[in-house]
Amino acid sequence: MDILIDYYDQQDEDKRLQLDRAHNLEYLTTIKYLDKICHGPISILDACAGTGAYCFYLAGKGHSVTAGDIVSANVDIIKEKQNRNPILHDIYTGDILNLTQFEDESFDVVLCLGAFYHLHNDADRKKAVLECKRVAKGGGLIVVAYLNRFASFVNNFSNNPDNIQEILNQFYTGSRNVFYRSTPAEVECLMAECEIIKKYNIATDGIAFMYSKQLQNISEEEFAGYLNYHYDTCENTNILGYSLHGLFIGTK
Repeated sequence: MDILIDYYDQQDEDKRLQLDRAHNLEYLTTIKYLDKICHGPISILDACAGTGAYCFYLAGKGHSVTAGDIVSANVDIIKEKQNRNPILHDIYTGDILNLTQFEDESFDVVLCLGAFYHLHNDADRKKAVLECKRVAKGGGLIVVAYLNRFASFVNNFSNNPDNIQEILNQFYTGSRNVFYRSTPAEVECLMAECEIIKKYNIATDGIAFMYSKQLQNISEEEFAGYLNYHYDTCENTNILGYSLHGLFIGTK
């Protein structure tokens, strides 16, 4: 846990989703689907809020949003934003594996948009899902973001083909430093085991990592056309397997 906190203390997480169009695609797709499922006003727990990319957007839409993160530096940034624009219901520092500060069935929607990137242990991933399920209302929605090991293999091998043995090890274990990569099937099996009914499993940024430079260089009009293509295909399982980021949305 200390290693994870140290990692994010050294990262500018606040800017990650705005680095370029390929990164922004993850954000745009996530909010598109959040808008699909968040018919409000409703109560939302953003349990891995990072620096607030989604919690402030959702609160701005009129929802009652509680935001938390395990990294205190991220929470400090959320608090700074809240001071400038006080629209969140509550802010806390905490671990998604232990949401005991919240009663059962407290929220209409529970967001886990980050923890699966770092939970290397099967039991911890299941515990995170069950905690999200516990605090979600009956019929409520649980949203889990994950990294995809198939796309990560392609990305790593494209950039560093001389290190194939280490890349293969990362593929078969799913682990690389502080990160854990799942597969769409692994995530769906876990959700089924936890009796969460699949609503969507989305290729959040598709295969944009394969041509990020080209995507960055096209016109705004051309990018709008690309967005339409992406939205039309992001639920296609052929694309899902090779998206760097996935987004599972299920019903309790």
